[in-house]
Amino acid sequence: MSMIGLVAGLVLAGSAIIAPQPARYIVGVLLVALSAAVLFYRWRRRRAEKVGSRWRFRVRVGGLSAVLAVLIAGVAIVVPWQDRQAEIDSGVIWRAERIPGQVVVVDGTVLRTDAQAGEVSDAVNLADGSVGWSVPDGRWVTSAGDVIAADADGLRSYSSAGEQQWVFELDGGGEQVDAVYAATEGHLVFAECGTSDEETCHFVGIDPTGEQAWERNIEISEAFLGDQSGWRGEVLPEVVVVAQRDTEQAMMIDPVSGEDLGTFDRTGLARHSTYGEVLVAGSGTGSDCQLDGYRIDDGEHLWTIEEVCGDEEVVYPLPTEMAGSDSVMYAVVEEDVERQSVLAITVADGGVEELPEHSLGSMSTHFLRIEDFSAGDLVFGWSTLGVTAARAPTLEQQWQVQAPGLRVRSVVGDSDTVAIVSDAEHPQHNPLVPELPDSDERDVLEYPTYVTVVDANSGETISTTLVPEGVHHVLTLPGHRVLVETFGGMMLVGAE
Repeated sequence: MSMIGLVAGLVLAGSAIIAPQPARYIVGVLLVALSAAVLFYRWRRRRAEKVGSRWRFRVRVGGLSAVLAVLIAGVAIVVPWQDRQAEIDSGVIWRAERIPGQVVVVDGTVLRTDAQAGEVSDAVNLADGSVGWSVPDGRWVTSAGDVIAADADGLRSYSSAGEQQWVFELDGGGEQVDAVYAATEGHLVFAECGTSDEETCHFVGIDPTGEQAWERNIEISEAFLGDQSGWRGEVLPEVVVVAQRDTEQAMMIDPVSGEDLGTFDRTGLARHSTYGEVLVAGSGTGSDCQLDGYRIDDGEHLWTIEEVCGDEEVVYPLPTEMAGSDSVMYAVVEEDVERQSVLAITVADGGVEELPEHSLGSMSTHFLRIEDFSAGDLVFGWSTLGVTAARAPTLEQQWQVQAPGLRVRSVVGDSDTVAIVSDAEHPQHNPLVPELPDSDERDVLEYPTYVTVVDANSGETISTTLVPEGVHHVLTLPGHRVLVETFGGMMLVGAE
């Protein structure tokens, strides 16, 4: 029977290697180990009986047989499992269940938001990945990580630690607020616009104590009225920008005083973003398209960039949530929603360089997706696994690093931390690793992936973690840490 068990175990284990099935493999290995131990015991017992050995010798033989069984099982199961598990556990600070919705990092605070529903609801406890605190009726988030809620009483402000700071009561409650449009240094601006037939919005400024600081009525354009959701579920800008009625001008308003700071053109596809103390606006089409920088403190016009568009092309700045930093920003030139080029711009003086396609990203990826190959003012190029970092806009090389796996998928991060996401090879005949589901039964990114955390300044590798279930999204955090949303949950990796 022991020989039959040995053969059966070998068949089970062998078939589980050809078509990986962990349960079948473990049963097969245990059967082989047990059968081998029994055969060894019988062989040694027969030898002992021939020489008339005492029962103590037989006990020792039984012990050796047990050790043999454990060694076989350990070598065949425990050792390969530990080798793979070491890669999976490397650099992991904690694992937790994934929080539904979109997770964003605002000034070191991790929040769950839903821009489509206009909600900001939960904060992630970075000690263990649990929900640290929740805000009922949360709608807006400031650049400091504070959350603004609208409820039956009016507006409520919560700090990035989840503590209520103030309540601003309104007749009719929060439903009277059409949108909150800006927040800076504790000051907040909201608007009451009434129905879409009205031409005037009532703007109100609130100070850091929750008291009204100023109010004014402004005639606004129909385009402004058409987007009364404002910045719900997104990070609020630090300056109010209002599209004025019967003019192709947008007006900047100081959230602290309510005074005008200046105006800029909003012809064509007009978009704007802020970078520290500078607001950059893109406007116009074709030969008339341009980018303009304005100082937020006083509205002074700092610089203009022209002649960057071809016929029917438009240009617009990318917000820092997507790419860039307060010192170096990126702008996209587009035609019919397709990107034609990417510009790297020094925010202080408007110095501009067009990023060359051949030196950025990978030859197998679309280089114009700068969101996938930039971190702060660093941009990245790679050839399979070798990643090179260069500083924009000059593209002076900073460092190089070799990533693990098959190929680099993306390189993202901020001014301090870089996260390299690379595809890992799925073990073809590792019996302890189940086969992947068919491609039509899983997401295209639901594939073994490495996440490598790198110091953005030195290029030093801090940690590398294997994520068998695949990576959905990564976000860098202060302290050389990366929040990884996987298809099985959420994890924090990097420096302890």
